[in-house]
Amino acid sequence: MSPIGGEAISQQFKNNQYGVYAGVIRTEARARSHLLSMRLFDNEVVAASLNQRVYKPEDFATARVLFRANDATLERVRQSYPDLKFRQFRMVNSSEEAFQLLSDNQADFYINDASEMENTARYYQLSRPFPALRIASVFGFSPELAPLRDRINQFINEAWRSGQMQQLLTASNRAYLLSRVTVSDAERLWLQNNRLEIWLPKNENFAPLIWHDRLGYHGSAVDMINYMRDLLHIDVDVHYVDNYFQQLRNQNWPVKLVELVNARDPSPTQGMIGPTVS
Repeated sequence: MSPIGGEAISQQFKNNQYGVYAGVIRTEARARSHLLSMRLFDNEVVAASLNQRVYKPEDFATARVLFRANDATLERVRQSYPDLKFRQFRMVNSSEEAFQLLSDNQADFYINDASEMENTARYYQLSRPFPALRIASVFGFSPELAPLRDRINQFINEAWRSGQMQQLLTASNRAYLLSRVTVSDAERLWLQNNRLEIWLPKNENFAPLIWHDRLGYHGSAVDMINYMRDLLHIDVDVHYVDNYFQQLRNQNWPVKLVELVNARDPSPTQGMIGPTVS
């Protein structure tokens, strides 16, 4: 077993070279021409941008859009949204190239499945304009390994039924996040001697950042706090307050869930980490 680049994997899989291929995106065309396992998990299709948001497919009509070459995402998007139009369309060889083009203002959006957007080294924000579109990730098998498919399918089915698959996905996400986190000696010393205080809305709905139901608080802000506690062992004290939006204007909180800026004035955003629009 050896890791190779995405383009090399695509070519070998396309030519049915010997092997088992992990993380294959299932399409109808591939299901007819290749041996695929049952669904491992589903990925969202998202759009990354430096400073823009889209809320529906029609919003791309005036945008410069990137897709990765030799990737099944474009096929699935076109299949699900046959009338989709772009002002400008371009293919790139890698996600790294796409993020660089976004940084150089040579494109407005990079569209791919969510697993390709885990680039913590760059600043961008994600839009989800295709809420009904999910891309199934599966195993692919070369013809010589056809007998192995039934055994893999049996394992996947049992793993989902028992809850083991969800545990594996959670553990994988945790391991990935840990692998991307770097803490300097100065930061580690600060964390050992300080507590982080964060104010969050008690009853207001700021989905997908945070919302509340009978089971408690949910959303990416809550996930982030849990990651800080569980992965980095940071002491985090959370204060839930009523009328958060009004309190934001009246309090000088060091950490804010929502930061309001004038998008036409770039000066407040210089050096910012995180989106300028919640």
